[in-house]
Amino acid sequence: MALAQLGQKDAACSTFNELKTKFPAAPEPVRDDAKAERKKAGC
Repeated sequence: MALAQLGQKDAACSTFNELKTKFPAAPEPVRDDAKAERKKAGC
């Protein structure tokens, strides 16, 4: 989220996408938050 707020969209989107692969068992609320932030960042 910080990367997106700093205007580093590519880095933010890449980091959001890493969540799925590095933490596939992340709790659903975390995945939902990441999905919302991806959308907000325009990923």
